Amino acid sequence: GTKSLMEAVELLNHPEQMRPVKGDYERFLKTLTDYPVDFAELSGRYKIATLGGHEILRNKLKEKFPDFKVLDGTQNSLDFSALLKSTDILFIFTGHMSHAVYEKAIAAVSQNNCKFYYINNATNLDIITAQMSRYLLESI
Repeated sequence: GTKSLMEAVELLNHPEQMRPVKGDYERFLKTLTDYPVDFAELSGRYKIATLGGHEILRNKLKEKFPDFKVLDGTQNSLDFSALLKSTDILFIFTGHMSHAVYEKAIAAVSQNNCKFYYINNATNLDIITAQMSRYLLESI
């Protein structure tokens, strides 16, 4: 079942259950997905944007998280200071990202006091959601 936010926060106090052990990444991912939190409740506390990732992944993200701002990491013309002005957290998918876009986004993030986290190049939405949950819990 879904754990309450507080139970999930409590898990963070037991890093051996949450942090990847070198060479034991599969178990780490399983652990993350074994502790589902109510992601809608968790993500609803923040204005969230994502940047980068393949078009197929971006479309999946838009579909699954309609409240997220999903940004194309190859669109150099985007005005990141405007786009990230009201964003609390930016998740960066390093795949399909131009260096120029990355630089502009990072500059905007520090301007707007927005936290940012890297999501490993996963394509599985459950794993991505688990990674996002972990970062969101750390932001509480």
